[in-house]
Amino acid sequence: MALEECKTEVTDIRLQKHYTLQMILQMSSAFVQTVQEARMTKVQEAYVPILDLHLRCGQNVLEVSLWRDEALSDLYVGDDVEITHLKAFLKESGKGKLNSSTYTTIKISQRKVDTDVVEIVGVSDGTDSLTLLSGDFEEFSVPASLYHGSVEELIESLPLKLEITHINKQVLDITFVHS
Repeated sequence: MALEECKTEVTDIRLQKHYTLQMILQMSSAFVQTVQEARMTKVQEAYVPILDLHLRCGQNVLEVSLWRDEALSDLYVGDDVEITHLKAFLKESGKGKLNSSTYTTIKISQRKVDTDVVEIVGVSDGTDSLTLLSGDFEEFSVPASLYHGSVEELIESLPLKLEITHINKQVLDITFVHS
């Protein structure tokens, strides 16, 4: 589905205390543009997970926070998603933000797992991930949970030939290929 075909539908509008406008909306065919690592935040006496992401819907990029069970969704950059029952809020900065509700559902419409053998020629160390640069100038993002070791040792052993299983360049598995 083309990005121009993304549709949103407002299903309910309420004025809450402190004059906060809350809209419940549904969107179809938005593409995940960025996904951050899930974080924990304290709500009343318990900690709950929150997953922040940006969705591209047509020419618009929407800021979305998925709370609780929805924050545990397995989303990747490039996923074509359909999300229902999001609450729209106006932040103090004047920007809008969407939060999940107790009725939010997430449907991943399209996902392709690829496995490629690539020659890695560069490595960049990020906060929660490594970025691998291939000889074809493609960047693969490796979560910290998948790589344990010294980045310096990895750099010293370049170039490397690796078999990489990924979804839209987000790495799921790596296997060293002997030359």
